Amino acid sequence: MEDQSAPSIAIATTTTPAPRGPSGAYGRVIVSYTMGPTASTRPYVGEVIVKIRSTNTEYTRFRTDAQGNYRISLPANTYYLVPADGSWPWATNPKYTRDVVVKAGAYTKVDLTLIANAVQ
Repeated sequence: MEDQSAPSIAIATTTTPAPRGPSGAYGRVIVSYTMGPTASTRPYVGEVIVKIRSTNTEYTRFRTDAQGNYRISLPANTYYLVPADGSWPWATNPKYTRDVVVKAGAYTKVDLTLIANAVQ
């Protein structure tokens, strides 16, 4: 005879479709002069390297516009941004960089401020 008092468990599984459409990052890169009587900010106009966080390898490069703005298509992953002009040696060290987490089907806003005149 079958035991009717035993609880039963039903497991339902569903598949969530992967997000479709483009993904990437956008934002603005500025230079902030922090010391002296002329403390100010200005757009960073130049090339920026996109590196993959997990491997510290270069994925691609892009140029900011005259206002320091950028928009770049990237696949889902975690990246960090490095100015390519060599003027910011501390910014090339992954421990001082900010993660850019790109999710599939979405653009992530990431603004980057480069500090000038700071003790490094």
